[in-house]
Amino acid sequence: MLSQEMKRAGLKGYIRQWLEGNQDFDTAIDLVNSIANISDSDEKVFRFINTYGGNLPFVFGGHAITVRNLFIFTAKAQKRETMTDMEKKVVDMLLNGRLLSCYESYIANKTVSDNTKLFLSLLMKFKDKDLAVVSAWLNFYMNPNKYHCPFLRDVSSIESVIKASDALTELPMTVDEWNRFDSEFIVPSEIFDQMRSVNTYSKAISALNSMTLMTKEEWNKLNAGFILPEKLVVDTNSIGRYQRAITEIKTMRNSKLLFLRSNYTQADNATKKELASSSIDDYKRAVYRVQWGYDDDSVAKIESSLSEMRDKLKSSSGFDEARCNIWVAYLEYLSSKSVPLTDEDKKILRNVSLKNTDELEKRINAIVG
Repeated sequence: MLSQEMKRAGLKGYIRQWLEGNQDFDTAIDLVNSIANISDSDEKVFRFINTYGGNLPFVFGGHAITVRNLFIFTAKAQKRETMTDMEKKVVDMLLNGRLLSCYESYIANKTVSDNTKLFLSLLMKFKDKDLAVVSAWLNFYMNPNKYHCPFLRDVSSIESVIKASDALTELPMTVDEWNRFDSEFIVPSEIFDQMRSVNTYSKAISALNSMTLMTKEEWNKLNAGFILPEKLVVDTNSIGRYQRAITEIKTMRNSKLLFLRSNYTQADNATKKELASSSIDDYKRAVYRVQWGYDDDSVAKIESSLSEMRDKLKSSSGFDEARCNIWVAYLEYLSSKSVPLTDEDKKILRNVSLKNTDELEKRINAIVG
């Protein structure tokens, strides 16, 4: 009876007259002031019922506003299923913040319980968010067992799930998503550790979404074909070191700086020691020596010849200066180890002199062109 009378009188703008007719003058003044700037008739009815109706549940437009109903309404909207006008309105108000405003007025003069605070935080969280985002979060609260959340211990009620996940800023991965992800990629162990706590779970999700990962298939192929640097293998435990290690491994692979397993059985003890070293420089030294041709004698010859030509350049002029510059450029190029050292390069290095430039010029032309 109350709501029907309210509809007949209130919707015509006579809320105050209705209340004064019931000798409730103070309430009439407070209510009229509170809805003075509200144009929506359904919200006016809500404010009236909330003010005059005592300890009623949170209801808007005839619908109980609960997590379950919000889940149902947003799911319908997301799937573009048939909805009543009021269901559509509730969804719109959830997204634009008007439902939050109604709830704040609803609890204004009531004892605030823990569940009340939880629901309030939920409405605040959903204000100004996209429908897809809100619908996904509500689906998580309603179906927590479908999500990979190691930190969740109690899923006996919606409230317990909301409370346990209140610190989340990133939507959890579903169980299916996580299983596919974990089966396909090498995941640093720090991610698993972070997922065990609600305070760091979102950090883990954010890291997974932004970092470059290596697939298990790719990793297995690398292990099968190469002796990988010990330091980089160990560094796949923490997120930061994992990222740097994967980037370094891919760079070394593309630059042909990984040691082939097929060369390992013939490697001497010194080479094996370098490959097992925690130093990347030691590892690369073994690759340069065995696979790129930069043996110790050749490296020594390059450095001594480069030093000699630099000294001659200081006192040379004319054709000698030009020849010195050619030798210095070539030797610096070899010293940088930008390309493998060929047998032709080793032949040229046996006779480094200003008189011997014919073979050198041919080699330089081959490198440049």
